[in-house]
Amino acid sequence: GGNFDEIIIGGAPFNADVERFLKQIGFPYTIAYGMTECGPIICSSRWETLKLASCGKATTRMEVKIDSPDPQNVAGEIICRGTNLMLGYYKNPELTAEVFTPDGWFRTRDLCAFDPDGFLYIKGRLGSMIVGPNGENIYPEDIESVLNSHFLISDSIVTQEQGKLVALVRFDRAELEKRYHEFRDDLATTMEDIKADVIKYVNSKVNKSSKIATIEEQEHDFEKTPSHKI
Repeated sequence: GGNFDEIIIGGAPFNADVERFLKQIGFPYTIAYGMTECGPIICSSRWETLKLASCGKATTRMEVKIDSPDPQNVAGEIICRGTNLMLGYYKNPELTAEVFTPDGWFRTRDLCAFDPDGFLYIKGRLGSMIVGPNGENIYPEDIESVLNSHFLISDSIVTQEQGKLVALVRFDRAELEKRYHEFRDDLATTMEDIKADVIKYVNSKVNKSSKIATIEEQEHDFEKTPSHKI
């Protein structure tokens, strides 16, 4: 400690409780947003000025805007262009055409919003957004971040079934073994109690439209990409 200038965090949503703690103790972290296609940083700010839960401001080499009629209140796809933006995908003109607008802006497929000071807040992926029964936009990544902050959960995916949000979770078996001694010998009842506790925990931390209805346990690990994303 004390011998580094700044730690940069990226790649996935950061645990909100951990971030608040790091902010409180003055730990020199910052959160950056970027993509390989952009070389890679799109938005970033120094740790001294970074706002809680944001990814900083657009870097000087990138123009960034939100494809939304009201970027401060309605999330939209972030699009960008700049000197470090790729020319295109190698020998793949079809995919290249899909990710660029006619006037040369790169489509990230990420849903974001700006605050009045220009700080970027990631809401989720365009392809994973869920439209609720009342037409509200639900971002499963926000719910999954809360789920994964629970000490019994190692991984999760949130989906919608018949108008209700369902969490598919992979429990931490080592932690569960410790918990079993606190419950009755009936394993099925034990798991139902644990699921109810997790649902209560998550729903106390998300807004009304993002509350989960049920939890389904995954017996095997989720299939993941080389970058460890489900």
